[in-house]
Amino acid sequence: MKKMYVLLIVTLLCVKTGALIYAEENTEQELSAAERQDNMQIPVDESAIDSDEALPDSPLQRDDSALKKTPIGRLVFTLGAAGVLNTDKNSAPSPVLFTVGAGARFPFYTNKTMILSVAPHGHFFASFYFWDKTRELVLPAEIEQRIAYVPAIMFDSPVLFHFPVKNSVFAAGLGPSFLLRFAARAINVASSEDAHIRLMNKWFWQNGRFFYPALHFSWDYIFPSGAAAGIGLKAYISTGGLVDNRGLDRSMIILSARLTPGQKR
Repeated sequence: MKKMYVLLIVTLLCVKTGALIYAEENTEQELSAAERQDNMQIPVDESAIDSDEALPDSPLQRDDSALKKTPIGRLVFTLGAAGVLNTDKNSAPSPVLFTVGAGARFPFYTNKTMILSVAPHGHFFASFYFWDKTRELVLPAEIEQRIAYVPAIMFDSPVLFHFPVKNSVFAAGLGPSFLLRFAARAINVASSEDAHIRLMNKWFWQNGRFFYPALHFSWDYIFPSGAAAGIGLKAYISTGGLVDNRGLDRSMIILSARLTPGQKR
């Protein structure tokens, strides 16, 4: 039931984003028509073009039209669902978790068609786990199995390629991600489980179980105000699952709605 609620929330966010984009696009078309009429009446000072005050032709200044249309360098807030693959049959099904996040994008190169940026971002989510004594594994838990509440932050540090197209910006990239998590005894769980919880916290940092190479994809629509809204998809490969000979077990997908506030004028 929780999974259905999470997926319903994500679907409603995406539908609302589409409605806002449709309304803003009609408004922008009217504003663009008025701006074109005003621009036809603005005289051009050709002497300024040949003057020595022209901007230098550096990589970040060759063509800033793409940069102006892209919400680079500003905060990005996300809200969505994280799916964690669980291939073990003696535990809970693959959990779908509610996640919130925030990050930013910092450009280091741009030209007429593309922008490169570093995009640190953190996703917060939490779930219940238990310790399998026989196999010495941490596994997702049903309510009756749980011994630990595990809050977690997936910290991303990818390099992204941004491609502005009219009022949209498409982005794709890859980079390392790090899963930072900590197990604490769940409510109504006996203190006798503390030893197992200590083993869980140690297990999280062994065999590269914290390291997740990731692929990143996103689409943002830029409103006339400079604000942006869109959708992002990230796929994470569990290094620990590969080292433990469990294939793609513990790999993740995060689907989220994205919001970038407009710049202050």
